[in-house]
This record gives sequence, C-alpha cells and structure tokens, in this order.
Amino acid sequence: MSDIIPAHYLGGIRNYFDENGLTDVVGGPEALEEGLRQLKAGVLPVIAELVAAQAAGDDLSDAVFDTDHYPHLVRVHGFLNDILVMDLPSELLPWARKLTAFGPPPGAKALRKAAASQALRGADARAHLARFALFEALCLNQRLILMAQKGHLESINGRSSDIEVIAEREVDLALGWPAYGNDLARTDDPLKTLIAAAVVTLRNHVEQLKAELLSVRGEVHDKLVARSRILEVIDALPADQAVLVYNECAAAFDEDKLEAEDLRVHHPAMFGHISRDAIYQRVHRLPGKVEQLKLESVQQRRKPSLADLILGEPTPTTEGAL
Repeated sequence: MSDIIPAHYLGGIRNYFDENGLTDVVGGPEALEEGLRQLKAGVLPVIAELVAAQAAGDDLSDAVFDTDHYPHLVRVHGFLNDILVMDLPSELLPWARKLTAFGPPPGAKALRKAAASQALRGADARAHLARFALFEALCLNQRLILMAQKGHLESINGRSSDIEVIAEREVDLALGWPAYGNDLARTDDPLKTLIAAAVVTLRNHVEQLKAELLSVRGEVHDKLVARSRILEVIDALPADQAVLVYNECAAAFDEDKLEAEDLRVHHPAMFGHISRDAIYQRVHRLPGKVEQLKLESVQQRRKPSLADLILGEPTPTTEGAL
C-alpha cells in the first residue's frame, strides 16, 4: 500500500511546483515533501471508505455527503469544491493567474490517460482511487459549467447534488459496459471523453427540468421564486458567507441544515481550521433577512476565486444562463 500513489506521479508534482515557482510559495522543498507525505498518508483512509461504500452498496454520490460513515470522502469532496470557489489570497493571485494562463503542465495528458485506464481496467486499491478521481473531475467540471452560465439547478427545481449523481452515472456506465469502457480506455484522452458525456447529460437534465417548469403553479412556483432570490444574494457574497447563508436557508432548498461540526467536515478549507463557536458567531453576525444580505453584498469587493481565473476574468458571461 506504500506505493498507492506511483512515484512518477509524485515526481510530476515536484517538477510542476519547481518549474512554476510554487515550491517557495508552499514553504520550500522540505515543506513540499512534508505535504506529499501527508498526501500519501491521507489516501489510505479514503481508499478504505471507497471500498466500504462499495461493499455496503452505497452510491458514491451519497457517500460524499455522509459524514457519519464516510467522513474522509466528505472532506476530500468538500475541500475540492471549497478551493474552487474561495477567494484567493492576494499573495497567491500572481501565481494562480500564471498557472491558469499556462494551462496543464507537460505530461498531464499522459497522467490523465494512465489514471483513467487504471480506473476502467484495474481492480485494486489504485483503481478505487482512480475512479474517485474521475468522479471528482466530472463534478468540478459540471460546477464550472454552471458557474459560467450563472446557473443553479435549485432555481429550476433541481438539487445541487444532481451534479454528483450525473458524475457517478457516467463513471458507472463506463465500468458496467465493458465494450464502452475498453473503447474509452483506448482513446487519446478518456477523461476528456467522459467530461463531454457528462456535459451532455447535464444539459439534458437542465432541459428536462425547464420543461417541467411549464406546469409549475402555486406553492412550487412561489418556492422557486424564493430560491432564486436567495441564490442571487449568495452569488454576490464571498464563498464562506455564501455557504453559511445557504445553510441557514436549507429548508428553502428541501435540504437539512448542517450543524457547525458538520460544516467543518463538509467545508474543510473554509471552516476546518476554526472552532464550532467561531462558526456560530459568524452565523449570528449575518443579518436576519435576505434583502439585508443583498445590500451588504453590494458593498463587498469580492476577490477572484480559482473558478473565476479558470473561466476568465472578469466574471463569466451570462450567455446561455439557466
């Protein structure tokens, strides 16, 4: 299990950090090596939970939200979503802009192909991890698409977790249909093909939800209007405040409100480093009405997030918005 992450993968990370001036940003070579050691150590409980979820017959799209049974999966999934939308510190902006401008490092395509082939053809621990990586890549790509279109599935009577369901469906389809999976593994870039398939599924899902809206009346219509108003406010807020507001309004989205400790697990990059009491204090400082939040948000100068840089600054176009 010690070589669960192949040495050439770790070597590629070292080279990428060195070539782009990121080694000094993280504290130098020793700090980078410590980070890689923690990465290797952190992989083992993730794999254990992936195996446990499969044995229990639990869908991965549910497991990444189940803090009681799969806390490590929840943390990884939440961390990736957090770093996509969190405001970037000013000191990291030059490097972030540089990295997103240059695109994937040399050899990234070969690594993606190797990981996808492992996921589609393997049966060991590495295969479990590679499938999880494919799942997460499909989730992140769908989120970027919705951000670019300034869209929310919740505003058209969908659920935010529909993204995870679609991602799992695409990976399961490749695994459960050997002919498709084998053809996929032989393509030049299997991940790119999977992403394209997920995009089509997402678009079809959006169109189906829109068609169903034509018959919406009464309480359901009023609920969606209220959701849209809340989401408009959330879009204008910094990511950590947006999460707190969404959680406070969870009932409007037919979701359960998370307690402070669960927020720390679901959003480790945002709240994992602060106490439960500090989270409660942040919540209590929020104004009581959505209209007040909107007025406050107009006055806040939002720093760009990683998603903003990937999609291009300034804020992405509304063309094709949901």
